[in-house]
Amino acid sequence: KLKYSFDEIINNLNKLHNLKVLLIGDGIIDEYHYCSTMGKSPKSQLIVNKYLYHEIFAGGVFAIANHIAGVCGKVHLISLLGEEDSREDFISNNLKDNISVDFFMREDAPSVIKKRYINNTYHNNKLFEVNFINDTPIPDKLEQKVIERIETIISDYDLVIVSDFGHGLITNNINRTIEKQ
Repeated sequence: KLKYSFDEIINNLNKLHNLKVLLIGDGIIDEYHYCSTMGKSPKSQLIVNKYLYHEIFAGGVFAIANHIAGVCGKVHLISLLGEEDSREDFISNNLKDNISVDFFMREDAPSVIKKRYINNTYHNNKLFEVNFINDTPIPDKLEQKVIERIETIISDYDLVIVSDFGHGLITNNINRTIEKQ
């Protein structure tokens, strides 16, 4: 507060509204399944939990896009979905209106889904997590389509942000393409 006045901060935030942002990265569907512990199973060596409820969020680059769209007027998102379980409708319905998208479909995987099981009884401690993911680099043919799209539109944007969660979209060739542009 010694360096910037409130009005200066607001003015700088308002200037961001005119930025056109290109965001490239891995999307994640975050599922949180809340449980309560029932005790040890009499038939095997494991703890039994009772399902209570769950919540689903558009995470990873989808969450980042929504945050950026809250301060910037135009956001374009390039991300990867899986053909097996794309969840495209859910994702599209959970992105802000000022976000346009290019979703590329990966044939050999579902969209990245991370299911976390949470013990609701004890301070929301995570019990375990199950990931539905193919985190190998995307196939060459798909990589080339992504590169062509990036090369076509990147010059239209004031700012490019890359969010790499290591789930296969950002290959060395895609990284070099972005750096070169």
